[in-house]
Amino acid sequence: MRDASCAAWRQGAIALGLLLAGQTACTQDPEPSPPPAPPLDLPAALAQAAQTGKPVLVQFAADWIESSAATDRMLREDETCRTAMEPFLHARVEVPAGSAGRAVIDAHRVTAVPCWILLAPDGQEVARASPLRFGERPERALIVFLGSEAVRAAVVPSTPAEAWAHLRRTLARDGPSPDAIRRLHPLVERLEGPAREEAQGALQDLRENLETRLAEARAAQAAGNGGALGEALTALERFALTDLREAHEEEIAALRGSSALETHIAGQIARLADPDWETRIAAREALRAVLPLVRDRVAALRDSPDAETAFACADLLRVEAPPVPRVRLRIREVVAGSQGEAAGVRPGDIILAHGDRAIRLYTEIATAVNTTDPSERIMLRIERDGRPLDIELHGGRIGVNPLEEVEE
Repeated sequence: MRDASCAAWRQGAIALGLLLAGQTACTQDPEPSPPPAPPLDLPAALAQAAQTGKPVLVQFAADWIESSAATDRMLREDETCRTAMEPFLHARVEVPAGSAGRAVIDAHRVTAVPCWILLAPDGQEVARASPLRFGERPERALIVFLGSEAVRAAVVPSTPAEAWAHLRRTLARDGPSPDAIRRLHPLVERLEGPAREEAQGALQDLRENLETRLAEARAAQAAGNGGALGEALTALERFALTDLREAHEEEIAALRGSSALETHIAGQIARLADPDWETRIAAREALRAVLPLVRDRVAALRDSPDAETAFACADLLRVEAPPVPRVRLRIREVVAGSQGEAAGVRPGDIILAHGDRAIRLYTEIATAVNTTDPSERIMLRIERDGRPLDIELHGGRIGVNPLEEVEE
């Protein structure tokens, strides 16, 4: 993935911001970013995706579940998440309670709300995020999803063959545009002094080189010269996957041996185990920007006894992350007057399944119950005193608070 143009120069811009800016603290805080644009409805997002070639990030939301409201707050307030969403068109699908909500989740095969699904510009599903675990922060879940291999591959071609196909599809539409480069400008504008001037110059050179190659390709296409078009596409491919990569590697190599850089890297590695999740995420992204210099040290920490450090290093090295422990949903309390109380659910019960489908996440059972009409019943299998028990409850608000327990 680091060979791809957008990813490579995203790294380059981050490296410039973190390292070439003198490794000194800015005396002024950056101006707050403007509020995010409201999400599109799904049909409008798909229509815009067909025109722009951007993938669509679909948010399934519901006002009847707290974690969905927390996700909405995160999208308004968390600048890291908003920045991570910039390459995508953001669509929102509301899941109402009752049978109308059931129709929505059945149509999209959603098992729990909130939920994120990534669609390609042609509307085909690319990836979907795992449902939130009880108590999991929506910010962390979204960042992990957007950083996954499948999502990154949807934004930037990861192999020469994919890049070739991407360029041909784009030429067939309107001719390619330098959007990947243009998206870096908000980041560059936040740099200070010489670092900002150098970054602006680098992006300007990239734009001019790209536009020259695009003009050659369009001219060959207009003239119907298949051979010249093939040569132009080959030049574009080489530019995207070789020239940018080499430029980034040269930039990183020039920093090797810098005492300030070594201090910076050591600090970021230490922050991988910081109690604050935002600090850990920032440290991981800072190390990703200079990964060619720290790969060996990151590899040595992959089996760290600190779970967060081990997870971050596994992610940086593109290897399978440590397995997530399986959990059991033990009921901590039952809300008076709720459907759970009416059905006889008690504190201490363990939720096993809804119908014939095993339940491992609270959002799964909450979604199932809240999208069922109160006039209808659903079957819930629980474990009580070590024995399985089937109970029926009406649709509505389930009204139970689970306590996740890690299975031994």
